[in-house]
Amino acid sequence: MATFRLVLPPAPWLRCLAELRANYADALRREGHAVTLTDTYLDTGERGEDYQLAFGAHVVAPPVDPARMVICQSEHHDHHFSEAYRGILSDALVVMNMGPFDEARAAVMPTRLVECAPGVMPIESVADVSPFLARVRDIDVLHYGSVTPRRARVFEALSKAGVHVHAVYGVLGPARDSMIDRAKIVLDLKQEGNEPDDQTRAWWALSRGACVLSENAPADLLTCKITPENVVGHVLHVLRSSHERYRLREAYADRLGPTDVAHLLKALGL
Repeated sequence: MATFRLVLPPAPWLRCLAELRANYADALRREGHAVTLTDTYLDTGERGEDYQLAFGAHVVAPPVDPARMVICQSEHHDHHFSEAYRGILSDALVVMNMGPFDEARAAVMPTRLVECAPGVMPIESVADVSPFLARVRDIDVLHYGSVTPRRARVFEALSKAGVHVHAVYGVLGPARDSMIDRAKIVLDLKQEGNEPDDQTRAWWALSRGACVLSENAPADLLTCKITPENVVGHVLHVLRSSHERYRLREAYADRLGPTDVAHLLKALGL
């Protein structure tokens, strides 16, 4: 058994990574390893856990600790890949990539890179929630995230079809989770449309038992995959039946499966 220190510094812009950290903590514990959740790093050479996992290293730089530092990389936007952040990636023992990135980002990633996308957590490990079909769901469609012009056009199309989208931004933690639990559908739209598929929003909503319709859904999961062209018809169809929403939730959750940290453990020789 190895010991892991999962560090999320208390910076406001990193609150959105709390669920990701909980996901990987759950996965490591399921593999029999000990996990500590904290907001402070061990200094280089300081006695403590066998490995430090750094969340949010693009915002708060961890200490240089190449013998045990794992950078949990979740970014794919150009502005995050500063010279300083590229140096942090290069100094790490391993970089665990949690999200997608394009060829330009791949070119600056170190060779000690392992893919470890987040999967779906068991509902009972996320919250004490009632069974799917028994919940009161008074929000037809929920979208949380920034409202870009592209997303706004989708919301307008749904509004013209008589579907109100409850769109929120900057709402995190329990306040957001309570809305997920009230939503019949959680809508997952790409910001600009050209980003690589990313399950960051989908996996958490699925873990809470929500039905998710997503542009990022796997291509072969047609029942949950939406596009700006088909989203109105798809939403109208799914809103008609709670049993259909339950079926789609189960299909998407089964397709993603649980978080698999096997590649990380192998890279660490465990």
